[in-house]
Amino acid sequence: MMRAAAVALLAGAVLSGCNGRDTFYDARSGQVFEAYGTAYDCRIASRKYGPENVWRGLAGGRLFIAPGESRNISREACFPSRAECEYWSAQMDGAITRIVTNSCTRGLRG
Repeated sequence: MMRAAAVALLAGAVLSGCNGRDTFYDARSGQVFEAYGTAYDCRIASRKYGPENVWRGLAGGRLFIAPGESRNISREACFPSRAECEYWSAQMDGAITRIVTNSCTRGLRG
């Protein structure tokens, strides 16, 4: 457990140095990162690293927007390392108000 937390913290430090503290979630605007068309898009990442080598993150649940206003949300993203996936997963845990699923698994199943 401690090792996973340390890995996620290290990945966060690396990614935050590149893209700012809230790389995958902007708390000010409530915008949750969408991987489509980016390097984290599973189609793009699997071509670059191979489908068996990527770490696939899945997160879903309810996003509360305002009092009495919420919506379902789900996100998928792929990463070259477990640490990056776990950092993304931690960001999703903070972004999505009521998490139903949040995981990182190695490889894409066809």
